[in-house]
Formats: sequence, structure tokens, C-alpha cells
Amino acid sequence: MSLGLLPRIMRTASFGLALLYAALMAGSVMIIGAVVYWTIEASLERQMTARIDAEIDLFNEELKSEGDSELVEEVQRRSDVLPLEYLLVDAKDNRIAGNLPVTPKSLGWSDIQLPTQRSGTDLARTFHIHSVELSNGMRLAVADDYGGIEDMRQAWIEAGVWSLIAFLVLSSVGGLVLSRQFLRRVDAIRTTAEAIIRGDLRSRIPLRGTNDNFDLLSDTLNLMLERIQVLMEGARHMANDIAHALRTPFGRLQQRVEVARKAAQLIVPAADLVRDPRFEVAAREFPRGHSNFTDRRR
Repeated sequence: MSLGLLPRIMRTASFGLALLYAALMAGSVMIIGAVVYWTIEASLERQMTARIDAEIDLFNEELKSEGDSELVEEVQRRSDVLPLEYLLVDAKDNRIAGNLPVTPKSLGWSDIQLPTQRSGTDLARTFHIHSVELSNGMRLAVADDYGGIEDMRQAWIEAGVWSLIAFLVLSSVGGLVLSRQFLRRVDAIRTTAEAIIRGDLRSRIPLRGTNDNFDLLSDTLNLMLERIQVLMEGARHMANDIAHALRTPFGRLQQRVEVARKAAQLIVPAADLVRDPRFEVAAREFPRGHSNFTDRRR
């Protein structure tokens, strides 16, 4: 593709429509992606909440069936093997078991950010915590890290951005290709029109045989050009017939004009003679001479 052709392609209606379609599709994809993301995030948060509630229900059942000692052991054991964070404190907030580094200030649901070391950098981890008071007066807190949801959010945003960029690039390339094909069809029509302007009435718009809108338009224009050619040829034949029919009268008229012209050339010298001064003097002397001649004869 030449550099001179690129501006023409970018000014075509098809390229503008392709960009408009790409923009509309990109906006639609972004809206759908946001809805899907919010749906997935809400689903993950519900699963997190259900998992924490299931752990608390399990510890309540453990306390009722096994007692305080088994509860403490179970909290410590699950803290070592499960990805959740646990904390068991007595009525005076003394730590009994668990690996949660902080004690929630109130009962119920809360979110807490805690600094942590990961890959040599300081990162803030957000925990979703549910703290309850057990029947024996102890307080139990179970927390789950938002890290999974945040990683999913970051991956989703990166994938969305790259997908949007790829979509816009592919749409632009597709628009350029379609516009080039569109421009070729338009140039074919323009070339035929220029040939007809130069007088070549036999020129016709080439068809591709795809029976698309351009082929239908080209076929209609070709029929119009054929009709115009027939009318022009009819007018040309009529003009030739009229010229042939008028050839004999025009010839006779030309002969008469030639005869009149020659006659006019003969009349002009006589008129010049009448206007000659000597002719005027002779005309004045003619009556006097005629009178003298008459007198002598008498």
C-alpha cells in the first residue's frame, strides 16, 4: 500500500464506518466486561463469606462436642494447613491460638489491611474478617485474604486493556483492507465515467460476479450507458439522413447564389460608370447637342 493511497483510504466512508463500528463494539465489550467482572467479583465474595461462615459453624460444633481444649487444638491445626487466617482469644483479648496478626476491634464483619513482605517488597494485604463470641466467652475470628480477588481483578484489567488494544488494531487493519477494496470499486466506476466523458461510449463498468450491491449498481449503470449509446447512435443516424436529404437542395441553392454573385459583379461596373463625372457632363450636353442637330436639319 502506497503512502499516497493511505490518506484516500482513511477519507473513505467505509473506513469511517469501520472505525465507528469498532468504537461501538469496543464500548459494548467494555460494558459487558465490566458487568461480567462485577458478577464474578460478587460471586467470589459470596464464596469467601460462605467459606468463613462454614469455618465458624465448624468451630461452634467442635466446642459443643469436644470442649475448649479440642477447640484450641483445632484452631491451631487449621491455622497451619489452611490458607485462612484464624485467631482465638479469651475474654481479656489474650491470644490463645491462631495466626491472624491483629485482633479485631469489634464483633461482626470487617476489613483490615496489614503490611506483609512478598518478593522483597512491602505490600498491603486486605483481610475480610468475621469475629464472633463463642458460648464459653472466647472470641473467634476467621479471615480470608482478598489477594485472590485482587489478583483476579488485576489480571482482568490487563486482559481487558490488551484485548481492547488488539481489537482496535485489528478493526483498523480490517477497515483499511475493506476501504481499499471499496476504493477499487469506486475507481473502476470513476475510470469508466472519465472514458465516457472523453467520447468512448462503449466503455462499461467491470463486474466481479459477486452479485453484491456494487455489482447491482454497476449493472444498472451499464444498462443506462447502453441506453444512452443507443440514443446517441440513433441521433447520429438521423443527422446523417437529414444531411443527405438536404444535400440536393443545398447544392441547387449554392448554384443560384453563385449565379447571383456573378450577376452582381456585372452590375457593379455599370453603376460605377453612372457615377463617373465625365458621364454626367455628357449627359448634360446631350440635350443641347440634340437641339443643335435638329435646328441644322431644319
